[in-house]
Amino acid sequence: MRNDWHIDKTVSIGHMISTMVVLVTGVMYIDSIDTKVEKQGVKIEAIQQQVHQQRSDTKDMFLHIREDMKRINGKLDRLIENRLIEK
Repeated sequence: MRNDWHIDKTVSIGHMISTMVVLVTGVMYIDSIDTKVEKQGVKIEAIQQQVHQQRSDTKDMFLHIREDMKRINGKLDRLIENRLIEK
């Protein structure tokens, strides 16, 4: 028995159709990935804006708390001084 190989120079319609189906499916898959990446990019931008806004709000809140603490501290100091003077 001889092991000669044989290459057929013809291309069957079935091979052409299956190759086209694989190519079209690959392009559709890549396009769906691009769409998903774009959507995620938009979501990331929205989240970044929310984080920035929350940081700003938190900073403002701490400034107000600091001002309130200073006022309370001043009132406590006056109250303690008045009590010491009364004794």
